[in-house]
Amino acid sequence: MKKIKTVHFDEQKYDLNKMLSTKYDHLFRDVIRDRGKGYYTTNRVENFHKSKNKISAIVKGTSDYNVSVEYLDNEEIKVSCECEYHKSTDIYCKHVYTLLLTLKLMYEKEKLLKTYNKNIERIKEIDVLIKQTYYENKKYLNVLMFTVTLSDKNKYLNYIKRMEDFIDETNIYKVRSALRYSFEYLNYTIEDYNRLLDKIEEGKQVIEERKRKKIEEKSKPKESEDESDEYTWTIGEGLEDALDDFIAGMPLEVLEAVRQQDIANGDDTEIMDKAIAERKRRDEAIRKEQERQQKLQEAEERKWRKRYRRAAFFGLLSGLFDGLSSFNSNDNSSDTDYLMPWEEDLVKKGEYEPYNFEEEEMEEDDFYYEDD
Repeated sequence: MKKIKTVHFDEQKYDLNKMLSTKYDHLFRDVIRDRGKGYYTTNRVENFHKSKNKISAIVKGTSDYNVSVEYLDNEEIKVSCECEYHKSTDIYCKHVYTLLLTLKLMYEKEKLLKTYNKNIERIKEIDVLIKQTYYENKKYLNVLMFTVTLSDKNKYLNYIKRMEDFIDETNIYKVRSALRYSFEYLNYTIEDYNRLLDKIEEGKQVIEERKRKKIEEKSKPKESEDESDEYTWTIGEGLEDALDDFIAGMPLEVLEAVRQQDIANGDDTEIMDKAIAERKRRDEAIRKEQERQQKLQEAEERKWRKRYRRAAFFGLLSGLFDGLSSFNSNDNSSDTDYLMPWEEDLVKKGEYEPYNFEEEEMEEDDFYYEDD
């Protein structure tokens, strides 16, 4: 793939002052020529009629004047105009100059439009070449995370539409401006294509460097276990993994939106399809794990509620038996009789209440069967 050379808009070749002149300018006074140019810019000439070497038309001034120009064999001209100035003085008037200038610029516009249309076709060709080159070398561009967006793909066509809305084939000023813009936009297109080639070459170099490093790693002797744990990052290494991690971290809604954009742009959706499938698989695994944890938590809560009910029941029986025993023995024991000596000391110091000390928890299997 070779780069394309930019083009140049020749200001001298398309000089407007040269265009707005005729080889018969010496026959007209300066003020007459200036007024004729003004008539030309306001499109005063219409109803052209040609017969052999004679051309006639109507020039709109104070009135509609019939004007004719006849080209003689010796490159001289014979003119006529119905205006009073020409009929009374026989001096070439602004209406005659307007017709001569219009006839000359009609030929000039044809040349300008031919070059303009050639530039437009070239822009379209390079636009297609950019898209084709981009898709054929996408693997090299992905290494650099380089992409062509929808606005990039359509900007050349927008250039053309802008010029088509601007151009006016009846006026040399606008035709020339459109031609200049066509050169400018053609160069933009060429520069974008050349920049794309540079990116492709850069991506190829990165891939070749990775292959070279892999070959070097394979050819190196195996190091000790301690040394093999060391790892040094190089420029560009791990970029694809980082890109995959970045895509994997995006929400599913964003991945779906990017995929729809790729479809609209006509891009390959393989990467997004894999990312969406992986995200759905991961979300499903997370959901199942959450459901499993929820079930385990609910089972644990049921188990402890069952223990608490049993403990409360036997605590009530234990208190009832202790009360009966105390009543029968007429014992004057205090609330701290069942405490250990170190627990009694803490109670005496006022640091704890007797009922704050819990007895050692017993396993329910020591008393119950699982069906109880």
